[in-house]
Amino acid sequence: MHFSHTSQSWLYELALWYVVNHSIVTWRGLIAHFNSAEQALAASAGDWKVLSVHASHLKRLSDWKVNGAIRQQYHQTIRAIEQGDFHLLYEKMPEYPKLLATITDPPPFLFYQGNIGCLNQPQLALVGTRKPSPSARKIAFDFARELAQSGIWITSGLAHGVDADCHRGALAAGGGRTIAVLGTGIDLCYPSAHQSLFNQIVAEGGLILSEFTPKTEPLAHHFPRRNRIVSGLSLGVLVVEAALKSGSLITARLAAEQGRDVLVIPGHIANEQAAGCHQLIRDGARLVTSVADILEDLNLSRNPLLSSSLESAVAQPVEPAQPLDAHLQPLMAHLDWQGQSIDSLVDSSGIDVATLSGFLMELELMGQVVQVNGLYQRCRV
Repeated sequence: MHFSHTSQSWLYELALWYVVNHSIVTWRGLIAHFNSAEQALAASAGDWKVLSVHASHLKRLSDWKVNGAIRQQYHQTIRAIEQGDFHLLYEKMPEYPKLLATITDPPPFLFYQGNIGCLNQPQLALVGTRKPSPSARKIAFDFARELAQSGIWITSGLAHGVDADCHRGALAAGGGRTIAVLGTGIDLCYPSAHQSLFNQIVAEGGLILSEFTPKTEPLAHHFPRRNRIVSGLSLGVLVVEAALKSGSLITARLAAEQGRDVLVIPGHIANEQAAGCHQLIRDGARLVTSVADILEDLNLSRNPLLSSSLESAVAQPVEPAQPLDAHLQPLMAHLDWQGQSIDSLVDSSGIDVATLSGFLMELELMGQVVQVNGLYQRCRV
């Protein structure tokens, strides 16, 4: 991203972002008090202390003034931006995402790799457990792919489980329609096992984002902050599978506070991994069972922040799934989301073991059924 040479205030504001270690309240408060980031950095630690600035920030200011490690990290970042290692989006730039700007605490800076042009495209956040059931993994992948085919960008957090499945589903649609928001610096992939997915997102036209300065480690408190950006960028949040203590419920709460739609895919009543989803539904979230439900609920054609071209893009219908062959339909009627043994299916369906085994193999190859610990369960709506 190229910045105007006639206005370099962003350099001081980024420097202040380093000094206050990503504290939005402190960053905005200092600029408001001293009238500019340049003057805030020129002020003494005593001047800052009057404003009840945290002691750790006073220490970092002192380090900055003696040309310490923080200033060195800042200059390394500027050089990396100039070299094109990654890029920087500032809140005063026209490319800054309009929806994100409406939340109460938008990040002043977004470091990024990839296609910045997608930030004002219609997005849906897909979130869920890091240890999803096979059916939830299939749903996350399929819903993300179909939504991406409909023109929706899929936003998530690059975590294990549902996050990764929905990123991959969106990529499978072609066009790279997925955005990953990090809880680390833009130069660190966390978890490291997703480095190839990180690279694929960038290479295929997607986007990687972070409000954190480069080399920032994956600290626990960074991820709730990351979640507010995931929801803030999006028209709504779709929760695929989540336990009662899942971090996905934090994202859903943030989405509701931001005025976004909260959509939930229900699970089996005996599945503890879906208990958080059921709680969200009791709290008023919208139950959805298909991509068509989602497109209808998002009211894209009436969203004032989207252009007519985007509205027409998302209005394209998704091809319906091909119906099952007639010989498989009776068995499918006996399969559930919890899982059943072959003996149980023989008893309930009346189909002999040899025929049943062949039918189950067909359904597995079609992606309709998965086997988990010897039990067969549905994995598609």
